[in-house]
Amino acid sequence: MSLILDFLFPPRCEGCGKLGCYICAKCADTIVLRGARCPECDRMAIDGMTHPVCQRAQGLDGLISVFAYSGVIKKVLKTIKYRFVHHEAESLINLIPKDLWILLKRHFSNFVIYPVPLHEDRLKWRGFNQAEKLAEFISVRLQLPVAEGLLIRSEKRTPQADISHRQDRIKNAKGLFGFSSILKSQYPSILLIDDVWTTGATMKEAAKVLKRNGAAKVWAITMAR
Repeated sequence: MSLILDFLFPPRCEGCGKLGCYICAKCADTIVLRGARCPECDRMAIDGMTHPVCQRAQGLDGLISVFAYSGVIKKVLKTIKYRFVHHEAESLINLIPKDLWILLKRHFSNFVIYPVPLHEDRLKWRGFNQAEKLAEFISVRLQLPVAEGLLIRSEKRTPQADISHRQDRIKNAKGLFGFSSILKSQYPSILLIDDVWTTGATMKEAAKVLKRNGAAKVWAITMAR
């Protein structure tokens, strides 16, 4: 089916419109890598590890955001999320530098991957969860299993992308997730996956619930920040 769709609607570069791929080599050269920064204070940090002075008992242990949220990366991520072209997720994964894959494999060899879930209604409307698509490709590259059903997103709220103010985003994310008691403590080390880190409110809330329910370590990976 994907080959038929590619024939009828050939991919175009999100940066310049060139036919044949979602991100051409020329536009790929303009992409800026984000660099390792603490998820709490956004200052430089070794491999993205949360600074000891910034660490919270139920907070993230670290964050790796691969690209700066600008230019062609911003366009690709918006296309995946809002125009439902989830095939572009693989293009993003293929742009992750080899050195970073080596780092990820070293750090997360005993982790399980878990994509941040969507509310059931939004999942039905969109037809897929962009975080799940990214997690599938990351799972293959890191040879790590993908956990299912850890968090329950039972309450439908305003999407974080529709909220402009930081404090309103943080408030909107509070109490967003419940936890499946059936899976309690089954996964001590969890690697959360999502597309974009803005305030980080959603992923921090997810980490808090996971740690309250037995997770010893929770890190996060996003494609951009």
